Amino acid sequence: MNGTTVLTEKWPVLGRHEQAAVEDGQAALDRLLDRLADTPTPSGPTPRDLDLPTTARLLPLVDVRQGGAGTTPR
Repeated sequence: MNGTTVLTEKWPVLGRHEQAAVEDGQAALDRLLDRLADTPTPSGPTPRDLDLPTTARLLPLVDVRQGGAGTTPR
């Protein structure tokens, strides 16, 4: 089971833009974030109001495997 499968099983009701961000990678995620830049956060200001630098980038998503230190990867 890959990360996309886990995400879509955990949150099966995603809009088309959110689904594209999960399935299509960084470009779709960037488009989604741009669409949401003027959507208020729970505390009120929008991400654009928070004045993040235009050079701010998200960290890349990577596949994470569960296991303790010293365990053999599957």
